[in-house]
Amino acid sequence: MKKDLLTGGLLGLKNITYFHCHSITQVMGRIMGLLAFLLLLSPNTFSQNTDSLRVRELIKESFAVLYSDPAQANDLAKEALKISIEIDECLLIAETMNIIGIVYDVTAKYDSALAKYEEIIILSDKCGIEVMKAQIYNNMGLIYWNTGELDKAIDYYTQALEIFEKHDKKKGISSAVSNIGLLYTEKKQYTEADKFQHRALAIRKEIKDWYGVSVSYVNLANNHMGRHQLDTAKRYLHASIKIKDSLNDQRGLAINYNNLGIIAHNQNKNDSAVYYLRKGINIRRHLGEKNLEASDHFSLAYFYMNWKEFNKAYAQLDTALALAKEANARGLEKKIYQRHARIDTLVGDYKSAVTNLNKYFELEQEMTSLEKEKAFDEIQTRYETEKKERALVENKVVLAEQELKVRQRTVWAAILLAALAILGISAVYIYRQQKLKQQQMAQEARLKEELAKAEVANRIQEERVRISRDLHDHIGAQLTIISSSVDNIAFSESDEHRKESLYEIADNGRNTMIQLRETIWAMNQTVIDLETLVAKTREFVSRLKLDNQKVNVELRADGEADLSPVMAINIFRVVQEAVNNAVKYADFSILEIGFEKQNGGLDVVVEDDGRGFLLNDLSEKGYGLINMKERVEEFNGNLELDSIPGKGTKVKVVIPLNRSNYV
Repeated sequence: MKKDLLTGGLLGLKNITYFHCHSITQVMGRIMGLLAFLLLLSPNTFSQNTDSLRVRELIKESFAVLYSDPAQANDLAKEALKISIEIDECLLIAETMNIIGIVYDVTAKYDSALAKYEEIIILSDKCGIEVMKAQIYNNMGLIYWNTGELDKAIDYYTQALEIFEKHDKKKGISSAVSNIGLLYTEKKQYTEADKFQHRALAIRKEIKDWYGVSVSYVNLANNHMGRHQLDTAKRYLHASIKIKDSLNDQRGLAINYNNLGIIAHNQNKNDSAVYYLRKGINIRRHLGEKNLEASDHFSLAYFYMNWKEFNKAYAQLDTALALAKEANARGLEKKIYQRHARIDTLVGDYKSAVTNLNKYFELEQEMTSLEKEKAFDEIQTRYETEKKERALVENKVVLAEQELKVRQRTVWAAILLAALAILGISAVYIYRQQKLKQQQMAQEARLKEELAKAEVANRIQEERVRISRDLHDHIGAQLTIISSSVDNIAFSESDEHRKESLYEIADNGRNTMIQLRETIWAMNQTVIDLETLVAKTREFVSRLKLDNQKVNVELRADGEADLSPVMAINIFRVVQEAVNNAVKYADFSILEIGFEKQNGGLDVVVEDDGRGFLLNDLSEKGYGLINMKERVEEFNGNLELDSIPGKGTKVKVVIPLNRSNYV
């Protein structure tokens, strides 16, 4: 999916569907979109003195290396900022600070990026450069989009659009409108998305922004691909390619050719699929983008596998693996081994499948912080082997000494001892060979079993994704319709008591939808870390309607902890229950929510300074203690409740992070 003024995006290769690929489209889209926004301001507003021109040149150089070397881009931007401050040009200061914020964004340091953008907004107000504020609002919208906070993203895009319309900045208007359209694409509301994209396209044609026109064509192609209208999508992609070719936008051409290859594959046009994908690969090679070139070879291997041309699939995987290793793309390297094992299984080469799956598991362990345990086992095995070999050598020395002594006594005795020694060594050798063979057979059997488990796990994950999609698309949609319908009935109701009840029912429907989304969020995860759980808690707290009350959510974790989705959602529900009851009954001023990993376990504390209550009155206060205890005890945890009238209430959950809970 393209954000702002993208060159086009690889539509992903997850079972050859038509959605964006985060490793290429999303990153490239943010970079190209942010670059396009930097060009919105008219060059007539810039000072033409030598220092100003030098700053302009540094900005250009910074963007040239932003994707390939963010650290160098940051250094260039800081040099430009230093000059801008010396010549005291407010606009240049804001623009160079903006580049630093974009570097934070590109390297996924979102909090730092947002902090830098807030500084620029203050500076823009001080200097009266409102158009720069619109640009920053757009950048902030991109960040909230990437973090999944779509409502905030729409809010910032709308603020940017209002400023651009106020100043009649048509290029900015088209970009903001396009971004809003892309959010509707994200929600699969393609008809609404088309309206915004056609509006952006019309403006871009009017101002002859051909780069923007090529992006609008790609965005419209995405919408049609989402509807599986592939021929229409191809027409838009070809129109985009024609423009990108005239602009020499090589990266955009590579992405579009990749998209056309995917469409051809899904239309069973095999020759066309290979043709387009190879065109994209050639461009990647010319640009030196080894990671993306490896990804394209990986996609082509998938095509050949589906067509049962396994030798060609192997060749593409070998090329992809070499490039991935050069680019240190460990995640892609892991997928290549997994795909290799899959093809080995299809051709019946189970020994190779086991070997490649073993490599896959080794990388998986390394990438999920299990490398230490694996290394320890390997060292222990190597130590035991060396110990046995050293003992064997020592035994040989003893035998040799005995043989020498016996030889001095008699030749025949020496020959006999030598024969016995040789026999003993042969027996040890044969025994070791048999034992080694048994170990190898056991390992192969274990790896075959793990291969089967991995296949089952993949199918389970696919089913979880399908179920969560159905929950969201069907039950979620029905809840939304019900809430809206009840709102409409309540609006027309004259009886105030009935109207209040109807509004309460509608609110309950919306709350149920929120809880459904939270459950779907957990279902779609294989691992949930503490930081993500804390972020989800902060999001929940932000929705509370509080009156002069403060809620703090704090993570006090020593090291990292990855939790199972079931454990994470249970902890989240317990915190929700405790917070809701505090809001409803406690009349607090401050509510503290703390997460802390210590002593091999996880402590979660919800504490308020409210009115408190007697524990004997617990059932009347609605704390849902039974449900909370059941959730905690499911993971061998403990729930403690302490309350003193007039001094507040404290709910503490302690859960051990053992292997069943701690991923």
